This record gives sequence, structure tokens and C-alpha cells, in this order.
Amino acid sequence: MAGTGALARRTAHAPAAVTGSGGGGDIATHGDWDRLTQLIAEALEVTTQCKEAMLGHLTAADAGRTQMQDIRNWADQTQRAVSFIRMVLAETNQRIYPLIDAVNAAGGPSEVASPGYHSDY
Repeated sequence: MAGTGALARRTAHAPAAVTGSGGGGDIATHGDWDRLTQLIAEALEVTTQCKEAMLGHLTAADAGRTQMQDIRNWADQTQRAVSFIRMVLAETNQRIYPLIDAVNAAGGPSEVASPGYHSDY
């Protein structure tokens, strides 16, 4: 990402910036990845919060015990996935924030060579 000035530690819930035209393309920054990954975790968590409503509808429809247990198992597995996503985010942020601080201490992105510079040597 080219630019001047300090890098901001971006957090979830800010709009993501992606490369390319029309809003498509690869994720451009760690901040974008962080926000989009948080959104995935939040969406999955919302679906698990619907478990009680699903079970209520299945009870009203006289669903079998196996179907009810499948919903409980699905919600538990989905919640484990959310926990894993949040753990990966926390571990990644612990590693990337010192790098962001080092780039800022060096004068910001405009003072640090681009990755392409290093690939030539």
C-alpha cells in the first residue's frame, strides 16, 4: 500500500478497501483482512444465536430427537469455528502490530521499501 504518513491500526466495522475496480479484488491490507474476518465470525455467531428459535420451530413441528440433536451439534460446531477464527485474529494481530509500529517508527510506508524491491535482489 503506497502512501505517506503513519499506518493506522485498523479495527473491525470500518469499510474495507480492496484493490481493483468495481469493489472486487484481493484484500489490500491487514486491516481489511481483520475487518472482513471479524464480519465472518459475527455472521456465524448470529446463526448460532438462532439455535433456540430453530429448536422451537422443530418442537412445534414435532421433529424427531435426531433432528433436534443435529441442530444442537451444528450450533456447537459453528461456535467452535467462531472461537477458532477469533483466536487466529488475536494471534495474527499480536504479530502484525509490532510490524506496523516498526514501519511507523521508520517514517511510515513511504520510507519502507516495497516487497518488489527485495525480490530483485
